[in-house]
Amino acid sequence: PSFHALIVRGDSSQILMVLNWNEMDKLFYPQITLRGLEGGLPDMWDITPKNTGLRFEKAPGVGRNLVLLVEDQQYLKTSDLQASIQSNSRGYNTGFVRAFKPLIVDQKKKQYLIDVTGWLMSFA
Repeated sequence: PSFHALIVRGDSSQILMVLNWNEMDKLFYPQITLRGLEGGLPDMWDITPKNTGLRFEKAPGVGRNLVLLVEDQQYLKTSDLQASIQSNSRGYNTGFVRAFKPLIVDQKKKQYLIDVTGWLMSFA
C-alpha cells in the first residue's frame, strides 16, 4: 500500500513495514495471483478476495505494544440493515489475522516498524 512503506533487504530475506499511526485504519487489498499451466502454456489468474480488505490496529490493553492485522470490510451506512446487526459501532465485524510486535515505536514521527517477513512468506 502507498500509505505504509515497505523496506526489503537486498537478498529478500527480510521485509519490514513502516506503519503511520494516522493511516492504520485504511483498508488495503493484497494482490494474490496464482501461476499455473493450461494447455501446456503458462497461465496466471487473480484470486484476490474482493469482499474484505486488511488494515492495522493497535492491540487493546494498557501498555501493550502489539499491532494487529485484521481482516475488514468497507464501512456500512447506518441506514444499511446489515449495519444494525453488526457488533461494531462502525458497522462491521473484524477478523484477526496476525499480531506483530513492533521493532521500533517512534513516538515523535508516530510510526511503528514491524517485520512482516513471516506473514508475507507464508504465501510463497
